[in-house]
Amino acid sequence: MTPLLDVQNISKAFGAHVLFENISFSIAEGQHVGLIAKNGTGKSTLLSLLSGKESVDSGSIIFRRDIKVGFLEQQPKFDPEESVLDACFNHQGDPDRILKAKQILTQLHITDLTQPMGQLSGGQQKRIALANVLITEPDLLILDEVMAAINTGMLSVQQVAELIEHRPPQLELVMTGRNPPQQLVELSDYVSQIEKKKHPFDNGIPARDGIER
Repeated sequence: MTPLLDVQNISKAFGAHVLFENISFSIAEGQHVGLIAKNGTGKSTLLSLLSGKESVDSGSIIFRRDIKVGFLEQQPKFDPEESVLDACFNHQGDPDRILKAKQILTQLHITDLTQPMGQLSGGQQKRIALANVLITEPDLLILDEVMAAINTGMLSVQQVAELIEHRPPQLELVMTGRNPPQQLVELSDYVSQIEKKKHPFDNGIPARDGIER
């Protein structure tokens, strides 16, 4: 079966500092993958490369034809004057998508859809960014520290984990964080860790060569 994502010998450096060198792996349909790393080890850079936000220095990132990718950034940015509903730009004015946006936002305990984004906490903004990604029903879902900024006073870790898990079939997860909640770890078929001079996917996903901090 053709993988959803096939990474072939990618390398990335910032000046003399090499983050990745000749990394290769693939993610198949139905796989749920967790990636764990400390700050500064390159996990967000790797996900930005996979999502197309940044370019590789060498190598190739190949997606299956017509695949739809959703990417939740570590620190999403919004216009502080926009309303919550307008910040869900993926609804594109479509009535069905607006309804879906309202449903997902309600599940994420965001109920005032007219409130300006600038009045929301970082955790609330992260939830709206997550809703924005889920509205599109992506085939490959890339989540950078999905739980990191979510306030758990109103919303439990388990509720967020269940919302992600109960997306349509073919949904894949690439989740990162310093210490992912157990519920998210349980959603993963593979949980890998970026460590010095070790490939992040040596514990399950086919891989070659190595990774350095």
